[in-house]
Amino acid sequence: RPIGLGVYVSRELPSWQEVVFHVIVSPFIVEFTFFVSHYWLHTKPLYARVHKVHHDFKAPHALACIYAHPFEALVGNTFAVMGPAFFIRLHVLEWFIGVFLGWVGTCNGHSGYDLPWSKRRDNGFTDFHDYHHEFFVGNYGSTGYMDYWCGTDKKWRERCEKIKAAEKEKKLE
Repeated sequence: RPIGLGVYVSRELPSWQEVVFHVIVSPFIVEFTFFVSHYWLHTKPLYARVHKVHHDFKAPHALACIYAHPFEALVGNTFAVMGPAFFIRLHVLEWFIGVFLGWVGTCNGHSGYDLPWSKRRDNGFTDFHDYHHEFFVGNYGSTGYMDYWCGTDKKWRERCEKIKAAEKEKKLE
């Protein structure tokens, strides 16, 4: 029984093949929908009036992830979380698990903690989303794949390489 936007309720759980497919495909859809909505929120007309509220936190913490203008909460956050349901049919349990994991990831991305699954390049320094909050540009996605493909993480990657080179130089001294 559909409840809207591709989410359905059923007493029967989806097959394991469906679940595997959704587990593989959903993160890519979320990355795409979040990247597009977040990039859009950084355009001149929307940044000053809407997204700047979220960027009040230059050194974000976990609760900062939900600190947003109502328009951003609806379009930037809800749209991104609902992304997989726009494109593939999800059982409500799959959707709830995806929403939960999305919020855990978002809180982690704003927490400042360097957890093993935190998005970073192999130097162990500059956190992906902290850079975004420090400079307000680039790193618009949640996993970094869209940023890499679109080149919007270029300045961050250059900074990571400089940090890595400085660390290597320091070890040689």
